[in-house]
Amino acid sequence: MAARTCLDLMRGQEFQVEVEVDRYRGLYFASAVGEYHPLYMDEGLARALDMPSSPLPLSYLTSVLMTYLIEWAGDPTCIVELHVKTKSLVFPGDVIRIKGRVVWKSKKKVKVLFQVTNQEGKDITSSCWAMLEFNDRG
Repeated sequence: MAARTCLDLMRGQEFQVEVEVDRYRGLYFASAVGEYHPLYMDEGLARALDMPSSPLPLSYLTSVLMTYLIEWAGDPTCIVELHVKTKSLVFPGDVIRIKGRVVWKSKKKVKVLFQVTNQEGKDITSSCWAMLEFNDRG
């Protein structure tokens, strides 16, 4: 799955991944990153606000995108910029579908545009892209 150099990438190249959000992921993640807002920790509060359960912190989606972008690119140091504009919340039980596509390429840089949806096809992001820079050898 990993592209080793910028030379390996082509404009229009795509990758996709699905991530199922388990029941406790929100609590684990919120605790790990120090997001102790009651909305993320108290399911009763979330339900009182007409939510199905406590949402995951917004930074969770960025973390998931970084994880799979690094896996796909094959180099954790190549990510120069990641832009994520969230449109809707992620909840336990959701399936996050990430589809990335190379939309621009130069000699050492590529721009990847993402479409991020849930299991119902609802957009989770309104704008999501990454700029990668590779230090190709040879």
